[in-house]
Amino acid sequence: MSQTFIGGVYRDAQTSEFRDVKNPANSRLLGVVPAGTLADLELGADAARKALPAWAALNEDDRYTALQGVARAVTAMR
Repeated sequence: MSQTFIGGVYRDAQTSEFRDVKNPANSRLLGVVPAGTLADLELGADAARKALPAWAALNEDDRYTALQGVARAVTAMR
């Protein structure tokens, strides 16, 4: 089984199926990910609900800094 990253931890996916992820601009394959199930979706939604109060409590500068960090990480993975 493969793993998904939900709530800050890698968890076994509830399925052994995979899906291709393609760049919508040119249809090139970006990668392959676990297909996921409704149970995986519910875990992700629960994790997001739990994270929301801490995110909402951040001031504008801290949110900006956090998102800049994500942007740097995505750029580095290109």
